[in-house]
Amino acid sequence: VVSQDIIGSAVTYLTKKELDSKSQLLVSRITMAVVMIFIIWWSLFHEMEGLLYFYLNMTGMLFIPGVLICVAFGIYWKKARTLGAYLAITFGAILPMLYLIWPTEVQDYAS
Repeated sequence: VVSQDIIGSAVTYLTKKELDSKSQLLVSRITMAVVMIFIIWWSLFHEMEGLLYFYLNMTGMLFIPGVLICVAFGIYWKKARTLGAYLAITFGAILPMLYLIWPTEVQDYAS
């Protein structure tokens, strides 16, 4: 995503021409290497405050419902529209976000 949408668009804007396939592949590989090095560095030196599983669980709970619906209906339903995809992501994220706002008594009951 970063190499195609951000770097590719910037190169196209600056040079006024598209990258060929070999150059796109090279940019993708370099971008992946930079991201992997950063993740390894961050994971070695970052001290986790709180429960790691809670953060991983909340990340999945926020994105998976809306994205799953968007992907499933976007691929397999011919009448799918962009507005429906945005609404699916929004409504899919409401319940997990409410979990962050609710008092701990409600959270204990829900889990």
